[in-house]
Parts: sequence; C-alpha cells; structure tokens
Amino acid sequence: MEGTRDVQPSPSWLLGSQPSAASHAFSHFSRCVARKSGHIVPFIVATLLVILWAITGPIAHFSDTWQLVMNTISSAVTFLMVFVIQGSQNRDTEAIHAKLNEIIRALPDARKEFLNLEELGESQLCGLNRAFARIGNQAACVSAPASISSNLRSVTDESTSRFPAAASPATNITERAV
Repeated sequence: MEGTRDVQPSPSWLLGSQPSAASHAFSHFSRCVARKSGHIVPFIVATLLVILWAITGPIAHFSDTWQLVMNTISSAVTFLMVFVIQGSQNRDTEAIHAKLNEIIRALPDARKEFLNLEELGESQLCGLNRAFARIGNQAACVSAPASISSNLRSVTDESTSRFPAAASPATNITERAV
C-alpha cells in the first residue's frame, strides 16, 4: 500500500481531456443559475411576479387562462430548475469526494478503506455513522486524546466487522486514474 503513495493523483492529469462543449456549457450554466437563484434578489423578483399576477386576477376576471398562465410558468421553471440544481449538486459532490479522497490518501494514519465509501449501501453507511456517533458521545466524556483514538479504532473495527463491505479495501484513487 505504501507504494501507491508515490503516485499522487492530480487535477493536472485531466487538463488534456476537455469536456464536450455542451457538457462545459451546461456545467457553467448550472453553476451560475444555482448560485444566483439562491440569493434574495431572485426571491424578491419571484414574489413580485406572484403579487403582480394576483393583482391582475380581477382584471382578467380570474379566468382559466389567467390561472393557466401562472400554472404553466411555475411548472416549467420548477421542472427546469430541478435539472439545473441537480447538475450543480452532482458536480459539487464529485469535487468534495475528490478532495476528501486526497486528504485520506495523503494522511499517513488514515485508513484507506475509507476511500470510496460512497460505494457502500445505505444501511452500511448508517451503521458506520452510528459507530462514529457513539465515538462522539464517548469523546465528550474523555479528556485524553489517546483514549479517543483508541475508542475510534475499536468502534470502527467493530462496525467494519459487522459491515464487510466497509472492511474490504476500497479502490484506490491512483488505481482508477492509471
């Protein structure tokens, strides 16, 4: 395992492989829309549009067309925003995974089986999180850092014996990149 430390994955490996123009455009668009739509100005604009629509109700005699306009616009915007926000969320999640994998790979005492935990099933991840929650509860009562480390190893060793997929060596990021 120590031999894999010599090869350090790097984002520079990816500089030669550019995404397609459509993929790059969607990624850029979704990042911008997700960031801008989460601020107060788009909320105020949307609120004002709803108020304006409600004010025009008596003018349009609350007709079916008047209701259909708002229903259609809100449905279309909601439908498209699901894809835009999910695209942005997926990219952010992948970047976080890559950063965490690099931290795990770089720390000498980090256990490599924690690389690629996203491949575990939901029940296995929940079991692992419960084990870490117990460690957090125990750590609140313990003052010596050595005992926290000891508790961490014993509880996570117990959870990995109950969840075999967590105990199996994960695919190293360097193996995937080569």
